[in-house]
Amino acid sequence: MSLKSCLLFKALLCATLVLLVVISFVRFDVKSVSSDFDRRDLAVYPSLKDADGKLNSNYLSQINSYLEDRFGLRQVFLRSDYVVKTNTDNNIRRGNMTWNTKTNWFNYSPIGLFTDDMNSRFVEGLKKIDAYFKSQGTELYLVMIPEPYEVYREECDYIKKDLAYREKTTLKEVETQTDIPVIYPLDRLEENSTQDFVYFKADHHLTDFGSYIVYKQISERIQKDYPDLQIMDWESLPKIKTNKIRSDRNRNFHIGQTALSMGINTEDHLDVTYTYYDPQPKFEIKELGANKQPYRVWHNEQGYPLKIYMLGTSFNENLVPFFGKAYSDIYYTRLNGNWKDDELKILKYRKELVETFKPNIAILTICPKNVKDFLKADFAQED
Repeated sequence: MSLKSCLLFKALLCATLVLLVVISFVRFDVKSVSSDFDRRDLAVYPSLKDADGKLNSNYLSQINSYLEDRFGLRQVFLRSDYVVKTNTDNNIRRGNMTWNTKTNWFNYSPIGLFTDDMNSRFVEGLKKIDAYFKSQGTELYLVMIPEPYEVYREECDYIKKDLAYREKTTLKEVETQTDIPVIYPLDRLEENSTQDFVYFKADHHLTDFGSYIVYKQISERIQKDYPDLQIMDWESLPKIKTNKIRSDRNRNFHIGQTALSMGINTEDHLDVTYTYYDPQPKFEIKELGANKQPYRVWHNEQGYPLKIYMLGTSFNENLVPFFGKAYSDIYYTRLNGNWKDDELKILKYRKELVETFKPNIAILTICPKNVKDFLKADFAQED
């Protein structure tokens, strides 16, 4: 290449880089709250001071995250990267999702650690809602569902470190500062994962077997206050088997929410069979309430005479049927979904349901990433 051609090439390269920088700043995104591509909230502009009025020690790293999330061509680069990137470690990534093509495990990338301030605010929020439930004669339980990669660390081998201590620290604060019963089924799920799948491979939710393990652990805690409660045995329950996945509110089988979110439209990755609880006779489920926050009601004459109000995120979809079989009355409110933030704050309970239903127990089911969701909204806000 001649000197003139080399200079021309360098000039074009520099001009292209300058143009990209200009376009990025011209299209700098300050309005978006979340990214559909990443399926997560975008970083917000940080404050120089923290909640205590002290200098924010993480300001520079938070500014860096803010700029990374907001520059104008961000999604273009992410989509291009996903198209061309099949990594040598057998992982294909799209945004914060990963598909290990060797093991056919799909996963979301780990969330960050919780700060002391986050833990403090989380506990204070729980105290508020616990005080309200106590005023209604209801005992609040907190159920924290681990992430799949905390149970299947070897199968999800792109995650090398144990992150379970993140929520263990948070839950220790809850147990120290409140009398709320805490259910954290990580050990139980690990113990039983050799018997059958406790999480789906192409979906971040618990399988029916995994949900049964959680139901059993919660019921064992309830049994301390109600000694004559009988806990259902997994082996005695009617079941069906299929390689498809059922985790949604509509109870349909599909190829996995995480796989669908990554744009997968084949069934080639469905390489194992799952066992599902098949209630007989079928439940009569009433779905009531406005479209923005429907709730469901189970009544079972043969169930143990307890009223349980189940609220929380999508992990309840596979968990609630066990409670509908085991207990006499269940109210269930799904607190996250495809609703706008101004219509429904995540983890917001329905005051009128509590005061009408008058439950004995309220079970709040969340996962680690919901701790941050919890802090974005007024957890104890009432309708």
